[in-house]
Amino acid sequence: MITLKSKGLFASLALSVLFMVGSVATAHANEPDKEKEKKNQPKVEAKTLAPQWFVYSASSHPTNASDAKNQNNYTPVGDPSDLCDGATNLCAILAEPDLSNPSNPRPLITGQQIETEIDNYFSPSSPHDEEMIVQKN
Repeated sequence: MITLKSKGLFASLALSVLFMVGSVATAHANEPDKEKEKKNQPKVEAKTLAPQWFVYSASSHPTNASDAKNQNNYTPVGDPSDLCDGATNLCAILAEPDLSNPSNPRPLITGQQIETEIDNYFSPSSPHDEEMIVQKN
């Protein structure tokens, strides 16, 4: 026969289990839904601008790839054909503007296709994209 003491122990054990199950269910119900959070967050897209022409302005022309890849050696220009005439030296490049300083636009070179094209330009064995680099005499 079950004694009153063991019935009380059983009842308190059952209540403890019910309390724990209820706590876990409540905690789970109060967790934010990760999928809903993702849907409600605004999408952040990387800003890029259309490529534009930049004329080499540090000297008459760069003599090596390092000079040609220095973004501070360029100024924006609308149409390079007025300034660049010929086929001997690098004169202008077509690149995305660097958005870090909009008041003083410079070409974004590092890590971009134009960086490879500049390397190819100064490498006699690799052709460069003539639509991204304009030359002059």
